[in-house]
Amino acid sequence: MDGLDTQRWERLLVWLRDKHGMDTAALRIEPRTVPGAGRGLFATKDIPPSSILFEIPSGALMNAATVLPLYPQIKEGQLSGTQLVSLHLLLHKPPGDADSLDPTFGPYITTLPRDFSSHPLTWLVNRQRKKEDAWSRYLLDHVPPSAWQAISKLEKRFWKDWDAVAGFMGANLAVLTQSTRPELRHARTIEREALLSDYLTESHEFFAVNTRCIFYRIRQNRSDPDNFTLCPILDFANHGTERTHIFPVVESEIWGTAGQRAPAGRKKAKADAFAFYGPSDITVSQGRELLLKYGAHSNRFLFSEYGFVTRFRPSDISSGSFEGEVDVQEFVEEMIDKAGPIKTVIKFTLEDSGYWGDWTLHSAPRPAHPSWRLITALRLICALERYSTPTFETRTAINAWTDVTNGVGHTISSVNERRWRQRLLEICEAIRERAQSSNINKSQGGPSWVSWMAENVRILWREELEVAEAVIASIGADSAASARLRLLPPVSSLPLPPSFTLATSLLSRWDHSPLPGRLVLLALAPPTGSCFPSSSFLIRIPLWPLPRSRDGSTRSAEHQGPAGISSDRAISSVLPHVVKCGVVLKAGRAAEAIVVIVMVAIVFGKVADHVDLVLSRYKTIPCYLALFILAEVFEVFMAYDALRLRNIIQLVGILLFHSALIVMSALQVHEAHSAIVHDPSANWTTDYVNGGGPGTLWQGVFPFLIVSPVIIGVSWLVMIFFVRQLYHEFGWAIFHVVGANPAAKTMYQFYQVMICLLKFDFFAFVGVTMQLLILVLAKNTAEFGLTIAAIPIVFVLLIGAGLAVQREIKWLMSISLVLMLAAETYFYKLVRFYEPASKEQYQTVRATLTTFTIIAFLLLFATFAIGLRCFADFDKGLLKSKMHDITFKRRYSSSTHGTAGAKKEDGGYGSGAPLGQRVSIE
Repeated sequence: MDGLDTQRWERLLVWLRDKHGMDTAALRIEPRTVPGAGRGLFATKDIPPSSILFEIPSGALMNAATVLPLYPQIKEGQLSGTQLVSLHLLLHKPPGDADSLDPTFGPYITTLPRDFSSHPLTWLVNRQRKKEDAWSRYLLDHVPPSAWQAISKLEKRFWKDWDAVAGFMGANLAVLTQSTRPELRHARTIEREALLSDYLTESHEFFAVNTRCIFYRIRQNRSDPDNFTLCPILDFANHGTERTHIFPVVESEIWGTAGQRAPAGRKKAKADAFAFYGPSDITVSQGRELLLKYGAHSNRFLFSEYGFVTRFRPSDISSGSFEGEVDVQEFVEEMIDKAGPIKTVIKFTLEDSGYWGDWTLHSAPRPAHPSWRLITALRLICALERYSTPTFETRTAINAWTDVTNGVGHTISSVNERRWRQRLLEICEAIRERAQSSNINKSQGGPSWVSWMAENVRILWREELEVAEAVIASIGADSAASARLRLLPPVSSLPLPPSFTLATSLLSRWDHSPLPGRLVLLALAPPTGSCFPSSSFLIRIPLWPLPRSRDGSTRSAEHQGPAGISSDRAISSVLPHVVKCGVVLKAGRAAEAIVVIVMVAIVFGKVADHVDLVLSRYKTIPCYLALFILAEVFEVFMAYDALRLRNIIQLVGILLFHSALIVMSALQVHEAHSAIVHDPSANWTTDYVNGGGPGTLWQGVFPFLIVSPVIIGVSWLVMIFFVRQLYHEFGWAIFHVVGANPAAKTMYQFYQVMICLLKFDFFAFVGVTMQLLILVLAKNTAEFGLTIAAIPIVFVLLIGAGLAVQREIKWLMSISLVLMLAAETYFYKLVRFYEPASKEQYQTVRATLTTFTIIAFLLLFATFAIGLRCFADFDKGLLKSKMHDITFKRRYSSSTHGTAGAKKEDGGYGSGAPLGQRVSIE
């Protein structure tokens, strides 16, 4: 570095030492000039493995937590973290080549790069402003279309943040008085165009945030867009792909072990220093450059976001040693547009299923291959393009495509497989032809960066050419592969390419496949030479037997059924598909509820015609009716809710509830007999109402009383069968919500148990209260008033507990747990059922009330215990899974710009998306 840069480096170290207490004497690194890459960090002495390279105090980091307190006039959430930092840099821009006068971050701001004229975004924004030069115009006209789309996406974020910053300054001129720039400090109006030049080309506000930030967690939500920071010293590090030497570590990433450290609003910045370690396996020798990996990004992304690309040798892509990637969004959209009127159906189906955009080709891992998303889109296009309008046949084709996409089917048809491979080949040929015709020459004259950026553009074109050729070679090899994987996992989005095959040892035992639904651990590998990744892996999936013909032989997967649909769809038809199970289960529950309610109503009607139901001895009959109507309606609701949420725990709870209904219906036979029959030997001629003999009222209602437990018992057996069929599907649903982490799965299951218990608590409490109000309590007593008052209190308690455990609200959860313990005292009524003073009034309902009360007591106590466990799991990363239930379906934008990265965490500096694509350290 020159003398001026050296002085600024020394002033930066003095600032870090004197103002923030950093031990700068322990530094074993220094910045040096790197030809063609500006500056870099180099080791000043040998650095042993796992050594701390440097540790930056939290107060020296520039992020939302450290900048927001400097501007009390900015309301919480008024500007994003990106916009806050950009505003601060704009207000304290160094004049000319001088140092920044910012009293807070001045020495650090001075060291940031100032010339970003070589960045592709500068070219595009200057084109919009009609201020582009000849060199940037030439380069921008010659970048690949996929890179152009990525730059356009970045441009949208730029204008969004610029409008927010400029709009805030225009509406709050008082903030200008904090500027260290005289022309701003004394300004009475905002010259947007002049400020825009500062913001873009003559200063570093936008690009410092966009290209220099690193992920740093300052919010409890890991995906919060404010989780980034500008970090002194680290800014000097260059990007490395293969061997990196700088690894960020921050204590607050280990949530739950050091307490909550994420600040909110104007709270003091977190106390965690940002430490950077060297590699754990090698010693970094003196004089070696230390590199930092900016994340696993494609060259297209690096070019648009940072203004450089990763170089590779001519043989690296064909050998698989370089991970080349090509975005083919424009080619696929062109195919869809050419499909005619059916294109609307294609686009809607892809968007609705979450497969719109992010269609790419990859060179590694070998062999080169299309992404699974691209294969899925091409399959749908080839399945529908021959139709002009939506018909029943298109619906059939979409259903077949959905089965393949969800892993239920293997292929739509052999014809479809040939067609999409041909379309893939056409895309690769078009890419190769376009890349070969690109003509980007090394520009003569102009600034020094022009020739360097021209070389970067050439590398982008060469990457597209070589990746397309590698995929073409893989397509040829894959067409010879005939082995197919016979798997029918009932999952929503299992990311398995269709051409994977079982290991030979398993194929030999295929005729002896386990029963449907059994989970086995399989080693999977693709056919040799196919265009899918070759890395083998283990996955836990249901293994289904092949369908057999009448002669006992297995049918070929290539056998074609009606409308060109392969026999894989026929396989799914012989299995209890999750949708069919759900429909039958819901219909069965509704039918059973109707039958039981009709039986109970008949009993009620017969008894009401001959007795006075106001008498206490007969009140068990209306209670019987009300209780079973409540139970049946509640169970139908719970069944629908469990199927909607794919909650197997709730379905198991329904089975237990249903078994309790069998017991209750049997008890009602006994209690109805106690209420009606006073003389078992009397017949209809002597005592029709109170007798128990032939022809009496009891003999008239007894068959209807018996029907209820029989119907409920039979339906219980049917429910067990269908719940068993749904068990594995719903297990996969939990996997899609929380991932493969066993600890997360256990925590999520306890959460599901808690929510399920709260729902059953509601029924148990309402059931007990309803019986008391109908059967026992007089309206003019204090006990009646207390019972009525308890209903809304308990209802609010249960809702509050549900919200607390779902949203991890600690204070509300604490109150809920305390109230649960207090609510246990409500069951003092159990004693009153057997006290001599009140024993008589409970005589006809004592068995039912006792059973209900004990069950309610146990349910509430279990809820309290599970609630304690769920409370202990707060702040352990499960909040996002709780807030988005299993039925949640992600929607992706259909916009042309931005689709390339729409399925990933949005990278760069964008103000509205997670920053996982910045310097990502996991």
